[in-house]
Amino acid sequence: MTRKETEELAQKIKIYMLKQGISQRELAKKLKITPQAVSGFLTGKSHFRTDTLNKIAAALGTSANYFFDNSTAVNGNNNVVGEKNTINPNLKEEIALIKKELEVHRYQIENIVLKLEKIQKQK
Repeated sequence: MTRKETEELAQKIKIYMLKQGISQRELAKKLKITPQAVSGFLTGKSHFRTDTLNKIAAALGTSANYFFDNSTAVNGNNNVVGEKNTINPNLKEEIALIKKELEVHRYQIENIVLKLEKIQKQK
């Protein structure tokens, strides 16, 4: 697999994880590997061996073929899997929006935790 193909495969896996609500840390636990190893695969820095890809797919509840099947639609009719297909720009925008929303939620959670800690110290 070329570096570009590895990166495309990693992107397809990340999209599938996002849609399933599975984090890199959760995937690492399922695979019994470090989160850094998962990060290496998902950034395209580490190449996928067949057995590794099969384990990742099984941990995600699908088959490795899912990530190569041209007929598999990940986002409605906008197919993002298969040879020479690119990720739909609308999906990229949706992912960017979700990331921004997550940042807002993280900020809100941090504020709540700080307030809770302050209340607990006062008791």
